[in-house]
Amino acid sequence: MIAIIGAMEEEITYLLNKIKIDSTKKIFNYTFYLGKIEKQSVVIVKSGVGKTNAGILSAILVLNFVIDYVINIGVCGGIFGLVNINDLVVHKNSFYSDVDITVAGDYMYGQMSNCPRNFEASNEIISIIENCFDKTEYKFGNVITGDKFINDAELLNELISLYYKSDNITSVDMESASFAHSFYQFNIPFISIRSISDIIGKNNQVEYEENLQNAANKCAKFVINLIEKI
Repeated sequence: MIAIIGAMEEEITYLLNKIKIDSTKKIFNYTFYLGKIEKQSVVIVKSGVGKTNAGILSAILVLNFVIDYVINIGVCGGIFGLVNINDLVVHKNSFYSDVDITVAGDYMYGQMSNCPRNFEASNEIISIIENCFDKTEYKFGNVITGDKFINDAELLNELISLYYKSDNITSVDMESASFAHSFYQFNIPFISIRSISDIIGKNNQVEYEENLQNAANKCAKFVINLIEKI
């Protein structure tokens, strides 16, 4: 079974309208929608915004369903000059933007205790994307995740300066690294695929509100096509 997770209702709406849902299961405050995309069994769920919600949902998911792959979908903020509004970004790596335990040992900024510096996406899914999709349909990039909605270019530049240029930070969100961290611990292949809803520092809140649903729908359409190929 493939789990598809969006943080907000807008991020799973397209899927719920396009896929035949066979059943639902309510666990605590989460509703899990079970259905199929082609021959693949899927479970779709809204996690809620932020790292804690992502971690809680991840644990509930694996304790109640047998999951083969996890795909996090939705929207994210983009880095000016690297991506554009509505670009679809396949995140090869997820980093924390608000973790700093460098004074506690040989850790790098963004690295959590007893964890790798960054969490890598599923190589298998990346390979499918590379081989089955036109390169004009997506971009590869990396995402930084923290519990703050960032719409200030100066703050974002300060955060990015803490990483290497080779880290290719293209996006910022509030869940991807937490999901990636959770499924790293659970040994379940994971990938974050998101559309750019706003470019940080450029009328961001207006852009975000205007582009949220279109960006979320674009991501959902791509993921439906992807699951048909897994």
